[in-house]
Order: sequence, then structure tokens, then C-alpha cells
Amino acid sequence: MSGTTRSGAWLVERMGPSWPERLALRLADGSENDLFCWWVACLLRAGERREERVDAALARLRDVGWLAAPKLAAGGTPLMEALAAAGVRTPDVLAARLARASATLVERHDGSLNRLADGNPALEELGGRLVALGPGLGPGTAMRFLRPLRDLWPAADEVPLDPAALAAASHLGWLDEYDDLDTAPAMLRRRLSDEDDAPPLPQVEDALERLGRAACRRGNTRRCPLAGDCPARD
Repeated sequence: MSGTTRSGAWLVERMGPSWPERLALRLADGSENDLFCWWVACLLRAGERREERVDAALARLRDVGWLAAPKLAAGGTPLMEALAAAGVRTPDVLAARLARASATLVERHDGSLNRLADGNPALEELGGRLVALGPGLGPGTAMRFLRPLRDLWPAADEVPLDPAALAAASHLGWLDEYDDLDTAPAMLRRRLSDEDDAPPLPQVEDALERLGRAACRRGNTRRCPLAGDCPARD
């Protein structure tokens, strides 16, 4: 398969929708509700390896009307029981983490993630504001939260590419495996600008990261989701 065929649109089609898309979140629009849902998903993901359990927890919280900072800030036994019913690990730990971080978001930023990003802060400051919300929001979780927001907040566009995404982009011939992670997102954006009907960078980046984690970083082409179209098999 030619490098021309391996476009951003082709990759997204092969890998399927990103996690925010599967959650029906329109993050580029800056919807406060969608941003908060994504923030909760990232915080839960920091303590739960299985994405489907996080999805179940989000669905349960949405059903009971708790996907809002003031609601989660109240925390307590009902929140822990809702998470336990969704099957997440350590629901007591995750409930306490969500409650504390939500309470801090309410106290410092009126419960608004858009207000947290007010003033167009640089990445270091914005990441610091996120991490300061409470336990469980380390730098890795902050970067996970920010990557899909590259087209919303300028500081998010400074987030380095995930190493798994770089590995996949290298196998596809889009980047070199020795490219700098800090400058790689801009290089990918330039590449996509030359494609007709290219998907947004966050969608392509998400597809690259999932591809890289599944096969590229493991060096196991037999597990590649691209099957016969895996470029490492060429």
C-alpha cells in the first residue's frame, strides 16, 4: 500500500472513532458539560486500566445526574456505590479523588474548566492548574486530558506527542522515530494540511496512539490492527 493511500482519513477509518468521539463529546466546541465529562473520564482512567469500565462509570454518573462539579464535590457513599456498580477497581479511592478534585474546581474556578484555562496560560501553567486540582491528576493525566483540546486551547497545542503515537507515525512514514516529541504535533499538522478532507489532528493523533500501543511499540506486527495493511510488513 502506498504512502499516499495511508492518509489521516484512512488511518482514522481503519482505527475507528477516538475515545471522546465514542463518548459523543464535542470537545473542540468548548462545551462545559463535555469538557467536564472528558475530565472525569481522564481522572477515572488514571485509576482504572479498562476503558470499558470507565465508560460504564460515566454512563452511570450521567444517568443519576452527577456529571457536574458541584454534584461530584459532595462525594460520599452514593458516589462510591455508583462507581462500584460500574465495576471499577478501588471505587472508594476513585470516589474520594473525584470528590476532592471537583470541590477544588468549584472553589477555585467556579466549577468551570474553561475558567481554569482563562488568560491563555502557557502549557506549564495550565498543566499545573490541572494537577493542582487534587490527587490523581498527575502530569500524565493532564496531558491525556489536553491532547484532544489542541484545537480549543492554544496551550494544549504545545502538548508533546505520545511516544506510542510517534512510533506509529514512524512506521507509517509520516515522522522519523527520532523526531522530537515536542515538535512532532506541528509536523503532523503540516502533513495533514496537505491532505484533502483530513480529519482534525486530535482524531489522527488518537488513532496513532492506539495503533502504537497495540503493535508499533511492541514490534509485533501480528498484533497490528491494520492487519495486511501494516506498513511494517511491507
